[in-house]
Amino acid sequence: MFLRQGKLIASYTTQNSRLSSDIVLCMTEFKQKIWMGTDGGGINILDPTTGNITVLEHISGDNHSLPTNTILCLHSDSAGNIWAGSKREGVINIREVSMRTYTNVVLGHNKGLSQSTVLQLYQEPASEELWIAMDGGGINKFIPSTETFVHYPDTWGDKMVSITGFTPNELLVSAFSKGIFIFDKKTGKKRPFAIMSPSLEHHIRYSGQPINLYRGYSQFDLNIKFASLPLPYFHPATHSCPCAKEVKIKGLLSSIGYDSTAIYLNDPYNIYRLDRKKRHSGDICKCSTGILQCCIQG
Repeated sequence: MFLRQGKLIASYTTQNSRLSSDIVLCMTEFKQKIWMGTDGGGINILDPTTGNITVLEHISGDNHSLPTNTILCLHSDSAGNIWAGSKREGVINIREVSMRTYTNVVLGHNKGLSQSTVLQLYQEPASEELWIAMDGGGINKFIPSTETFVHYPDTWGDKMVSITGFTPNELLVSAFSKGIFIFDKKTGKKRPFAIMSPSLEHHIRYSGQPINLYRGYSQFDLNIKFASLPLPYFHPATHSCPCAKEVKIKGLLSSIGYDSTAIYLNDPYNIYRLDRKKRHSGDICKCSTGILQCCIQG
């Protein structure tokens, strides 16, 4: 863990704590605790004030345990639920006293997912609907009040890497090796998102890197994150992309969170801070702590 200034205050590994796996795939904050999805170690719940870690994991023969120990994404909602997207075991709804798993069904049926591996979960503010990015199953929508799913045939077969908000009636979605699309929530159809930089478009389609989308603090901030290229910063109205200097990302770049001053990202080796105040600058500087600070334009 780091202070905002970049000072390291705590480090947790399988050697010095109850952490069940050193490979952490995702994190979310829920009720002042940090939930971590791991590769092979289930879900680890860290209490930052005490350093205690509680582990939720799959136990063979125990139907009340997690169905799998590989958790690819986590999302906490305003109703007090934690949603966990898993590898090959669907989406898991975790409540304080219960847990339910939704797995795949025949395409078009409304009682389950279109595919069993969940890559990302997205929920818009003030909406109960949960949007689900599937590995080969396109986009699914879950409606908690009716416990029903909606499959979208126009996206079937797509490996949907990421989903984020775009307009009141549209989402922005990323399909692996196919590009970025605008998804109409009413019609269920997608259309290409126009990117004016040919080199960036070519990288998105042919680099073999997953493209993560993240909506920032403002409705006009949209970050598209990937490996080994500048961090693009898009203005949705103009589709402009004023890039900062090149930052060498090591592995998959993911979002941690944001506040009114900055957006925080990480790869397996570094934490990045995108400064929202210095919008006039495109410079990148490296702190003595090893945290890269990127000043971006909007």
